[in-house]
Amino acid sequence: MVLVNQFISLRCLLVVCAVMGFITGCDFTKTEQEQYADLQDGFIYKSYQKISRKTVPLAVTTYKREHEKISDDTPVNLTNFDTHFGLALLLVTTFKYDLALAESNISSEYAVSDVEKALAQSLISFIMYQKKWPTLAREQSAQANALLKGAELDGEISVEQLHDMFAVVFLLLAFQESDEQLMQEVLPRISWVQSNAEVGSLCEALMLIRLGDYTKGFNQLEQLANDADVSPELKADIQNITHALKEAAGLPEDEKLGEIMTMKVVLKILMSQLKAKASTKSVEWMQWLEELRDKIPV
Repeated sequence: MVLVNQFISLRCLLVVCAVMGFITGCDFTKTEQEQYADLQDGFIYKSYQKISRKTVPLAVTTYKREHEKISDDTPVNLTNFDTHFGLALLLVTTFKYDLALAESNISSEYAVSDVEKALAQSLISFIMYQKKWPTLAREQSAQANALLKGAELDGEISVEQLHDMFAVVFLLLAFQESDEQLMQEVLPRISWVQSNAEVGSLCEALMLIRLGDYTKGFNQLEQLANDADVSPELKADIQNITHALKEAAGLPEDEKLGEIMTMKVVLKILMSQLKAKASTKSVEWMQWLEELRDKIPV
C-alpha cells in the first residue's frame, strides 16, 4: 500500500512538473504588436487573405454584369474596397474577429478617399478592441478621427446604397471612443434612423450607459420597451439587451466586460435594424455579401 501511494504521489509530481514546464515554456508576455504580428503570420490569416483577394474581384465583376442585365438604373459603381469592407463588417457581426481583421486590412489597401481610409481604420480599431488590444485600437481610432476631421460623409462613398451600412461603422467608432458628439453628427446622416426615431433614441440610451449614466440610460431603454409605437421585434431586443447590460454593469471595473458587451449590443442592434429598415438596394447588397462570404472557405 505504501508503494502504491508513493507511485501515485510520484505520478502527481510528474504531472505537476510537466504542466509547470509547459507554462514556463509559453510566452504570456507578448506585446499587443507581437500578438498582432503572430496573427498575421498565421496559416489561417494568410490563407483567408489569399482566397479573398482572388474571389472578390471576380465577384464584383459578375455582380456588376448581372445587375446591368436586370436593371435599367445607372450601372453600379461597386469597388473592391466596398466589397472587402462589407465582408469584414459581416464577419464582425458573427464574431469572427481574426478573419474580419484580415478582410479589413485588405479593404484598407483599396481605400482611396479619407472617408474610406477612416472606415477601414475604424473597423480595424473596433476589432482590435474586441481582441483586447486597447493600445493598438486607440492608435487606429486616433488616425481614423484625424481623417474624419473636415471630411464629408456624403459624396465620398462610391455606392449610394452603402451610406447606411458605412454609417454603422462610424457609430461603432463613436461608441468605442465614448464620443457622444460624433454619434450625434452621424445619426442625422442615416436615413433609416431618421425615419425610425426609436433607433436614434436607442443609440442615445446606449451611449448614456457607455458614459456610465446607468440610471438615465436604463430608464430610456425602459421607456422604449413600453412605447406602443415601437415594434414587437425591437421591444424584444431592448428587453434582452437591458438584461445583458445590467449584468455586465455589475462586473468589476478591471474586467471591462461591460464596455465590450455594450459594443456587441450596439453592433447587433444596428445591423438588425439596418436589415429591417434600410433601403431595398442596401438590403439586397447585404444579402449578396452574405452569399459571397459563405463562398469563401474558412
